[in-house]
Amino acid sequence: MDMATAGKPLASLGAAQGEETQGPMMQADWCNGKDCPNAAVTSLGTKSYCFDHFCGQCYELLERAEGNIARISSRTPVNREEMQSLDECAQRALEISLSEIELDNLDRARLLDILLWSGDLTSARRMQRSQASVTVAN
Repeated sequence: MDMATAGKPLASLGAAQGEETQGPMMQADWCNGKDCPNAAVTSLGTKSYCFDHFCGQCYELLERAEGNIARISSRTPVNREEMQSLDECAQRALEISLSEIELDNLDRARLLDILLWSGDLTSARRMQRSQASVTVAN
């Protein structure tokens, strides 16, 4: 039930939610969420997060990226950092969903939502860029 991200062993979802005890062999990172006592299940960038804080961080990023995409024109250069963050959210959500972490239907739905929304936003931005190149070519 361990999940390794960037070479770090991370806790199971049950352990992260305080439902399991950490064995002596399990050296889990702790969640970087404010005042969070839970063990981390994954990371984003350089910070480790429990399941709930991971989902919260992803939703904040997704909402911000959606607003940015709506405001920018197709000629605006792609914010590579934002695109990488969207890709990382999708990748981590997929890793969690395919891991041995026990998830209920709501948890799986949250991960699927993050995965699909990330894909929608990256596709929308790529489509903006490709339409801009077609317009410039004409």
